[in-house]
Amino acid sequence: MKVNLQDVMDALDMTSGEESYWYDVDTDRFVGSHERNENHDLIALPDHYEINDYGIMEDFIEQVKDDEAREWLGNAIRGRGAFRMFRATCERFDLTADWYRYKEQAYRWKAIDWCLENGLEYYDEKPLAPAEDEDEAEEDEEPVMVRTTEQNIRIVEINRKNLVGTVLLAAAYLKEMKLTDDADLELARDLLEEALERGDTVLSAVQSGQPVGFVTAAIGVDCLISHLYVKKDFRRHGIGSLLLQRAAELAEESKAQVFADIGPDNRVARQFLNKNGYGRIEHIRLTKGEADGTDTVE
Repeated sequence: MKVNLQDVMDALDMTSGEESYWYDVDTDRFVGSHERNENHDLIALPDHYEINDYGIMEDFIEQVKDDEAREWLGNAIRGRGAFRMFRATCERFDLTADWYRYKEQAYRWKAIDWCLENGLEYYDEKPLAPAEDEDEAEEDEEPVMVRTTEQNIRIVEINRKNLVGTVLLAAAYLKEMKLTDDADLELARDLLEEALERGDTVLSAVQSGQPVGFVTAAIGVDCLISHLYVKKDFRRHGIGSLLLQRAAELAEESKAQVFADIGPDNRVARQFLNKNGYGRIEHIRLTKGEADGTDTVE
């Protein structure tokens, strides 16, 4: 089941201090307080305070280029009647259409974030335009909400709430690595849940709410990268690099040095890691077992 992103945005737009909305999984509908059935599987949408229309107005004002309009708008949102005064000031400076475009973009991002946080796939009948180059963006007079992550692929931190989609990926990973004969969902779930129980970070690359790649990272004094996987149809599109980059950013926040643990014969993984700046071997781990007293190192 996929959620229509416009339906999410409409529910966010109707949310107020007096009315909240839920997604009813059983009926595939968004329902208000008076409609919700407590016996159904309900997922709460952001409330009035989480949506934060006031914050969206502040962000809009910051990107207004006209100094006089920006000053008037800043004064308009101070004190009582902020929303009414803000709309009146937008009309005064002919910014009303720009404001509604900006607000729609903001609600679209909030709707996407909500879907990703709850592990819901979605479809967008009116997707955002691709990001433009900086030089082109300077000439564009329309307000643009900038995101640091590529539009089509988002990197999401996985928890037990949004785990389900990534379990399917983990099952494919175990099968491809020949760790299981079939796509064993139970083992895949165990792999991810055990990682979460250890306190590891699990990241998933998501397209329209559908996980297409994942990585686990044990971040402590050091950061150990393991279980990196991207679906076959999505390889060679930079998704693995995006996952590594995000894991490295989290490690940097913890001042941890990043390591990647791979098998000695995995040349593809080694080449991929070399390409992403992993080039120094810190140690070689030997396993005691049946051996002739020698080891091979390329």
